[in-house]
Amino acid sequence: MQNVCQITGNIPPKPELAEAFIIENPIYEVFVEQLTHGVCRKSIYNWKKVSNAISDSLNKIFGSEEEIDKVWEEYVRQVK
Repeated sequence: MQNVCQITGNIPPKPELAEAFIIENPIYEVFVEQLTHGVCRKSIYNWKKVSNAISDSLNKIFGSEEEIDKVWEEYVRQVK
């Protein structure tokens, strides 16, 4: 797993491998530090709905002239 992660530039999911990963990829250190605070997507109720709402909201914010407040209200409505 460690070799694949080094080749692809993906942080390994195991803490001990992630620590080794940042030795060769120090720019990822801040992300590795945050791994201890992360929440597994599967533990978030209805993750697919939340993920789609986040993605749609970001696309609207960065790809259009819509007001951020309006996009945020739509996101909250979708996630409820």
